Amino acid sequence: MELPIEILTQLSQALQQPISVIGRFPSRHWGVVSRRGWAYRTDVEDILLALDKRLDAHSVGLQSLAEHAGYPMRPVRSRPRFVTADWMSMDAMAASDFAGLCIFLEQCGFLTDAAPMVNDLQAKIATHNYLTLAEGDIYGFAKFRHRRRIGLYAQESLTGEPSHHSWGSTGLPL
Repeated sequence: MELPIEILTQLSQALQQPISVIGRFPSRHWGVVSRRGWAYRTDVEDILLALDKRLDAHSVGLQSLAEHAGYPMRPVRSRPRFVTADWMSMDAMAASDFAGLCIFLEQCGFLTDAAPMVNDLQAKIATHNYLTLAEGDIYGFAKFRHRRRIGLYAQESLTGEPSHHSWGSTGLPL
């Protein structure tokens, strides 16, 4: 997967930080996201930070990473009581896209255990005939977890010169 060199650098630097003690999965917070069907930016940042402290939003550009990895934020709004009411939208990520992002980050080497999310969303996508990228990741999660190696690369270096920097699933140069 091609990513901008800045994002690859951020991922590599984050993976080189020491791993802190892992807390429990934020099931209450995930439950709200699952019921709503959408994860607002603050939900994404809070849950990812609870799973792996190295994913601090200031050190890793999570929104840019998610967009380049195929899990975009979209403007969503709650349905008003009346059609004539004013609407306000906020950027959010579909719950399945958020689970897909967690699966992707786990493949990169972060401690983002997506199993509780996958277990929660599996029944919802089982009836779909067509799957999004994230739903496909959820569908094959049990079979491919810890068995799939991803390759990340950039077309240019930090100096702007053409090159092919690559990082494997461990975050180390290939």
